[in-house]
Amino acid sequence: MSFYFNVVSERKVTYKSLANKIDFPSLEYSNDFLDSEEEIIGTKIFIPQKSTRGITISKDEQGYSIGINVIASEEDFNLAIQTTKCISELTEGSIIAEDSEEHIARSELSAKYNQAWIDGIKTLGANVLIERIGKEKEILSVGCCYMTYAVGPNVNSQLKYSNEEEYYHALVKHIQKTQFFDRNKYVIPNLLFVSNKETKAQKRILVFYPTGSEFLSQADFVVFPVGNGSYEIPYEMLKDIATDKFRLIDETQYVVEPLTEEEYAQIIQSIETELGKVSEADLKNRYSELTDHELNDEFNRITSIPDARIKIFALVRMTALMSEYESRGLDLPNASGKAVEDKQEPTPPKLTRKVETRKIESQKPWWKFW
Repeated sequence: MSFYFNVVSERKVTYKSLANKIDFPSLEYSNDFLDSEEEIIGTKIFIPQKSTRGITISKDEQGYSIGINVIASEEDFNLAIQTTKCISELTEGSIIAEDSEEHIARSELSAKYNQAWIDGIKTLGANVLIERIGKEKEILSVGCCYMTYAVGPNVNSQLKYSNEEEYYHALVKHIQKTQFFDRNKYVIPNLLFVSNKETKAQKRILVFYPTGSEFLSQADFVVFPVGNGSYEIPYEMLKDIATDKFRLIDETQYVVEPLTEEEYAQIIQSIETELGKVSEADLKNRYSELTDHELNDEFNRITSIPDARIKIFALVRMTALMSEYESRGLDLPNASGKAVEDKQEPTPPKLTRKVETRKIESQKPWWKFW
């Protein structure tokens, strides 16, 4: 469900002029252009701790469109009404609401779209969320103020409701309480997007930084660097390794406080424990369902693990993976994911009795010792 007010005018509105006109404290734009003299083309504005979705503002050749979406807070509805009135005043444009073909005078806008109207429209769409999240246990993503906000069974279990209106108020209160965090304190790492040239499939990778506060946005995999190697785990595994330094702000996303070296080492140990819980038989079943490209990705994950050759869980995974390569008649990739050419291994030098006793390192990669 969404609802739109439109202001018909060719005149422009800047971020600063609108912010100065709207009578709401602590107003924020999604792009931080509060004092900008640039023209508004497309943005979202919201009130921290009060908004859930915020409201959208977009510009086209006809004028400005102000949008409200499902599970918007009452403050968002009032913000949309006031923003529409302010843009109309700044541009001297006429107002047309989605549910009316007639122009609405600015002086009549608040009277027509009042608290009674808000009460009648605010719960629209709540029944869909109750059905899909509460009953079917799905996870739905909605665009909120700072991020795409995930709502699923975990969030739903924290809500107390017996009807749609109670559900609306409970969910709005939960989102208001959890989604806002200090963006000056928490680093938001960029997502790395890796595409498959053949299938065009794309995966999102997030690199974890243990030494500072950060926000972990939803991704497909999270990389935990360790020395010259790393552990790349599915994002959903975070719930199994998270400590009290991890705080959920929605169904799946976290803000994380800085970790000490000991705390980070404990998380790495937890990752190894979780990876070791899967049996070789289960791994073979999983690997049989992967594409050839996904097999190569898994190969690179395993070979990136520090000291993988002496870690049982890594050896078990490599054994199952090599079995799958063999069953498909595929060459093993190297660490970059490219097939390894069938080359003769270098012949080690012959030893004489005069050579000092020491370990002779094999020229073979560790995963070729099967």
